[in-house]
Amino acid sequence: MGGEGEAGKVKEGEHVREVKDKAPKALILDSSGIFHARDAHALLSLSEGGYIIMVTRQVLEEVKDYRSLALLEVLKPNVVDVDEGDVERIMSRARDLSRADASIVALASRLVGEGYVVRVVTDDVKLIAAIKRLRGVEVITVNVRLGKRR
Repeated sequence: MGGEGEAGKVKEGEHVREVKDKAPKALILDSSGIFHARDAHALLSLSEGGYIIMVTRQVLEEVKDYRSLALLEVLKPNVVDVDEGDVERIMSRARDLSRADASIVALASRLVGEGYVVRVVTDDVKLIAAIKRLRGVEVITVNVRLGKRR
């Protein structure tokens, strides 16, 4: 009798994995991630894996060089407007963040609240620290050097 119905049960870990696999996925690009990206194919492969590539309008305003603009043309990210009130609130708590960085934190926080799996591409150490305080957001570093080289 003890074995009845056991085959139909899903272990908790499997259920979490299944829900995460079905959740919408967002890849948010920071300008430093765009500037220092070495391989557009790596970023494109994430979009083929179901990630929607996004940039905030504030990040887009920072991108001026031809190489980065060309990368954005290839990646075709969704440009997202973030609530200015949210950006201001984040900047008041984390004064070392730029407006663009605060817009990324605001977008990542909003998307996690909407059930997205969120990854942020950056090599900005201050932004990495801010993102790590958010639950459910992963950071993908592009070209980070932490500490001093000897």
